[in-house]
Amino acid sequence: MIARIKVWAAFIGVVVATLVATWFGGKRSAKTSVKIDALKDEVKAHEIRNEVENRIADDRAARQRLRDDWQR
Repeated sequence: MIARIKVWAAFIGVVVATLVATWFGGKRSAKTSVKIDALKDEVKAHEIRNEVENRIADDRAARQRLRDDWQR
């Protein structure tokens, strides 16, 4: 009788431990997913910023070239 109770207690302990580990693993996975999404957004913003800076530089160069040509 005592042996059966020990077996059932061990089984319940394993089930509870598995559920707790799964719950903590899910929380960790969600945090990682949020961090990945934030980094992807940061990379996209950086790419857009670089594209805008390049367009501004190209625009300035084109205006300067037009000024130089006009003054000749």
